[in-house]
Amino acid sequence: MESQKLDRGCFVCGKGEAKRCSTCKQVLYCSKKCQKADWKTHKKMCGETDQNANYNEKHVQRPLVETDNLPKIPLTSTLYESAKTKTKNLFPGKDVICSLDTLSPAPRFDAVFLAYIEGYHPYVFRHAIFILDINSKESFLTFYLDYDKPEPYFTWEDVRPGKFVVIQLPHLHYFMDGQVGFRIEEPYEVRFLDG
Repeated sequence: MESQKLDRGCFVCGKGEAKRCSTCKQVLYCSKKCQKADWKTHKKMCGETDQNANYNEKHVQRPLVETDNLPKIPLTSTLYESAKTKTKNLFPGKDVICSLDTLSPAPRFDAVFLAYIEGYHPYVFRHAIFILDINSKESFLTFYLDYDKPEPYFTWEDVRPGKFVVIQLPHLHYFMDGQVGFRIEEPYEVRFLDG
């Protein structure tokens, strides 16, 4: 482990004063004991990190945020189907797209995109979230709202992990830093649902 101490908690026990894994520099441990306890799970991902980053590995890609150590609601096909049914009721006559692979930079006027909110994005200048499609492919959504005011369409408390987001006129946005995700400019473009 590196000697640089960080103010985020250990992946195993949650204690503070954690250090990064010296190989992949992504996962945090407070001690060699916790690192050894997590080794079976971590070793495959750790070895692959330097060679070929897999952007669907959850705790490899992105910097940690405060909510990463909180319990997660497991994403199941039943939960996704329930959200899909609610989406069809909210947007009758629209196709409900659940896979990132079917989207392009051109807006889909005939469809809405349904995704699971996996976590908060660490970008500090705008509200942003990580989302998962039905195939567990990860992307992100960033809000570019005037005056950062989503009311009356939703509140920032609605934007939280474990819920679903429905995006109207879905299309991929190419950001200036080379990343591809969703850019939301108007609050009426999204809705948030429980599963």
